[in-house]
Amino acid sequence: LIERDVNNPEITVRAVNGKFILEGFANDKAEKDRAEIIAKTYVPDVVVDTAEADKKILPRKVDVVINLIKIKPAPAQEPRKIVQLVVHYVELQKDYTKGFRFQWTPDIGDGSSLQFSTGGRSPGGVVATITGTISNLLPKLNWAKEHGHARVLQSSSLIVQDGNPGIINSISRLPYQIVNAEGQPSTNFEETGIRTNITPQILGARSDSVQLKLNFAVKSLVSYTDAGPLTSSREIQTVIVVRSGASAAVGGLITNDSGTNYNKLPPNASRNPIISLYASKDFRRNQSQFVVFVTPIIKSSASAGSEKIKRKFRLND
Repeated sequence: LIERDVNNPEITVRAVNGKFILEGFANDKAEKDRAEIIAKTYVPDVVVDTAEADKKILPRKVDVVINLIKIKPAPAQEPRKIVQLVVHYVELQKDYTKGFRFQWTPDIGDGSSLQFSTGGRSPGGVVATITGTISNLLPKLNWAKEHGHARVLQSSSLIVQDGNPGIINSISRLPYQIVNAEGQPSTNFEETGIRTNITPQILGARSDSVQLKLNFAVKSLVSYTDAGPLTSSREIQTVIVVRSGASAAVGGLITNDSGTNYNKLPPNASRNPIISLYASKDFRRNQSQFVVFVTPIIKSSASAGSEKIKRKFRLND
C-alpha cells in the first residue's frame, strides 16, 4: 500500500520488526521527504501501558520509519543551442553643391625706395625709386555645380552559442601626417569601419523566439582636411525579441543638411583693394541615411548551412 501511494517504481518499502524501511532512488530531496511522510501515515497509533504511564517502565525511543532512499545525481546539462546572426548594414549618401562668384578686386603693391650714397670714387647723391604692382586687374567669374552619391552595403554573419556574446569587427586604418611637440612630422591613424556586439538568448527550450542584446557602432569617412580625415560616427544600443529566421530593422538615422552663403569672401582675397566689386552665392545639400537589419537563425549544429556557403563562394573540399 505504501509503495502504491508513493507512486515511484524505484522506491521500495520493507517491514522489518515493526519498522518501515524505505529504499531506492528519488529524483530530488523533495521526493525523498514526500515518501517518508507518506510512510509515516501508515504507522499505527501508540498504545500506552499502565506501567509506562506511571513511568515505571520507560519506552525505547526508535524511529518507526527508516529512510534509506538515495538521491539520483543530476543529469549532465544539455549543450546550448547554436544561433547564427546575420547583420546587414545599408548606408546611402547624397551631396549637391552649386556656386556662383564674380570677383574684381584690383590691388596695388607699393615698392618705392630711397637710397643715400657718399664717399668712394662715385659722387654722392640721393637715388629715389617709385614702383607699384597692380594685381587682380582682370575680373573673375566662377560657376560650378557638383553632385555625388554613394551606397554602402555590408553583410556579416557569425555563429555563437546561446547566451554568449558574438563580436565581429571590420576596421580600416587611415594614415595622416601630424607635427609632434618637437616639430617633427609623424603619422597618426584614424579608424573607420563597423563594430558589432550581439548576445542572443533563446527564450525557451521549445521556443523559436530569440532575445537580442545589440551594440552596433559605425564610423565612416566623410572627407579629408588639412588636419586629417573627417569622420562621422553612429551607434545603436537596444534589446529586442525576434523570431528565428525573421529580420528586424533595429535602428536607422536620416540626416538632411543644407546651407546657403551669400557674398562670402574667399580666404585669399585682398583686404584693402583699390576697387571692390564682389558677388557670390553657393548652395550645398547633404543627405544620408542608414539602417541596420538583424536576422537570428537557430541552428541544429555549427556545421549546418556550410554547404550553402561553399556553393556561394565556390569552395571545394
